[in-house]
Amino acid sequence: MSSNIDTKGGEIEFTPTDVTYGIKGNSLIRHVKIFQEPDWNQLANRTLQLNDKNGLSKPVTITDSNGNKYSVTMNSNAIDITKPGQYKVTYEAIGIDDSGTPVIDEGSHVAGNKIVYTKRNQLITVSGDKTQVNYNFIIKNKKTGNVIDTQSGQAVDGSTVMIDTSKLPSGYALSDTQKTFKVDAKNPTKTIEIAKSVNYDIKYLDKDTNQQIGKDITGAGDEGSSIVLQAPSGYEFADTSDMILTLDSQAPQKTIYLR
Repeated sequence: MSSNIDTKGGEIEFTPTDVTYGIKGNSLIRHVKIFQEPDWNQLANRTLQLNDKNGLSKPVTITDSNGNKYSVTMNSNAIDITKPGQYKVTYEAIGIDDSGTPVIDEGSHVAGNKIVYTKRNQLITVSGDKTQVNYNFIIKNKKTGNVIDTQSGQAVDGSTVMIDTSKLPSGYALSDTQKTFKVDAKNPTKTIEIAKSVNYDIKYLDKDTNQQIGKDITGAGDEGSSIVLQAPSGYEFADTSDMILTLDSQAPQKTIYLR
């Protein structure tokens, strides 16, 4: 196992062994993540643009010292988004995995619960300054719809800003080729979809003989997207639902029966 797994997390490799004959099986690796209280300083200078209701309601992401992510929301009713000024809010941070799904604590102290931290009396600013618009990119997983990352900054109203693709989660890319956006003081928060690229491999088998039909069908596409498959000449799908393939990074290979 990783040497500092009890404080930083890491990997554990298991190798099953027949103790009688000393024969080893295939090893497998499991990952351990240690969540700690997030770094609230990442929200210390948080500013929302006047009337940015989307920015007010959407979560933002921050990390802890081990690089684990948290989805952070606040008691939005404590803020009058129509009036510039400073407001005090309570933040709630929920630990999430790489897909944006809340993590369930498997430790002994709160086993079975989400990993949650709160921080009270935190200042947030509502700005009416149009010369420097506070914009937000809400980055969603195309497959799950979960928010998995956020990016923010300041720019002049009407100027063009670019998504920093180098900061996207590992293995993800923009599902749309658009990388630049126009800053709009009236609509400063934009939702961006990203997805994992899936290299799929489809094998056709004859339902009666179990023999392969033709060559494997291969390609690549965004996780969560769907493609329409065509049966080879003289065949039809044994199950018509197999005509539509939804790409899944956890199951990039699929066997489909024809008749």
